[in-house]
Amino acid sequence: MTEEKKDESFEIISDKEKMWRDNLADAKTNREKSEANVLINEAIEKVAEAEVKKEAEKNAR
Repeated sequence: MTEEKKDESFEIISDKEKMWRDNLADAKTNREKSEANVLINEAIEKVAEAEVKKEAEKNAR
């Protein structure tokens, strides 16, 4: 007598639930990418502002 073990990692979900789970995952991924882009752009702005100031000071001499 063997007992079958239920694979709990597999569950049956409706197509609509899958769609919403996928949408949720996409939204989270997009938000994280957007937040990363904000940080990158802030760093680029700081570097560019420093370079503009440095060049302006050179040209003022």
